[in-house]
Amino acid sequence: MDGKTVVTGGLALVVGLLVGVAVAPKGGDVDRLGSALESRMDDASGRMGEAMSGLTDTLGALDAKLADLSDRVAGLEASVSDAASAGAEATAERLERLEARIDETAQAMQSAISDTAENQIAALSAALADLGAPTGSAPEAAAPEAETAAAPAAEEAPAAETAAADATPPEGLTPGETALLADGAIRVFVSRVETDAARLAINGSMALLGAGNSLAVRDADSYCRVTLDGVDRGHASVSAACGDDLPAPEGVTAGSVAMLGDGAARVFVSRVAEDDSTARIAVNGLDMQTVSAGGTVSAGDCAVRVEQIDRGHVRFGYDC
Repeated sequence: MDGKTVVTGGLALVVGLLVGVAVAPKGGDVDRLGSALESRMDDASGRMGEAMSGLTDTLGALDAKLADLSDRVAGLEASVSDAASAGAEATAERLERLEARIDETAQAMQSAISDTAENQIAALSAALADLGAPTGSAPEAAAPEAETAAAPAAEEAPAAETAAADATPPEGLTPGETALLADGAIRVFVSRVETDAARLAINGSMALLGAGNSLAVRDADSYCRVTLDGVDRGHASVSAACGDDLPAPEGVTAGSVAMLGDGAARVFVSRVAEDDSTARIAVNGLDMQTVSAGGTVSAGDCAVRVEQIDRGHVRFGYDC
């Protein structure tokens, strides 16, 4: 039973009894009425006590449930907080790994695009060269101004010799030109000319050759070598030889030692690539390095240079 209903009923009973006393007759009836009133008051008081006790028990049970619910909510909040923290850390780690992979992929793509573009340019230039020989001729050197009649004849001769030397056009190919060698079996496109080297596309493969060095070119039927004969004022002279026209290879083979600089550099050749692209060597020690033609290896204050790799033979140079 609701506690409010019990209290309200008790108050109404008391008020009704008081009103009855006020209008009831006097004498013996009053005594009986008082006894009845007292009995009813005791009964109402007992019921009110029971109701209040039940209400107290209900409130206590409700407080216990609220406390248990509060503990559960606190536990749920802690779980959600821990999960959110763990999720945030995991997300941060995944983002870092993703950023690292994106950077690596971007660098690899940039390198691949650069190499592909350079090879495509070389192939396109070579194809254009096949359509017709390059036109144009070397610019004529300006004639030296005439010396005055008063100049001594002895001074005119050196000046004329210098002018004649300057007027000699350089030989070779300039960047952007292509040469067909070995009866058209080898196509050499000049990409860039440096002071003593040139960057060439040989049958579509890029290579940096120093002056006087050569590179092997193999196919199913022949073995050829392309040589950068020289560099002259931005022009590169190239040649090629194949099969029986090749001279005997020079240098040391795998398992041999080359002594350079009066013994200052001792170079051991461990292995030579089958395509003559690289050689694995050790200079003054046991540390092996893989070096391509034209590459250098430090040897104290000097440098050992792999000048040429030809049919399993390695030729070295030594600079101090």
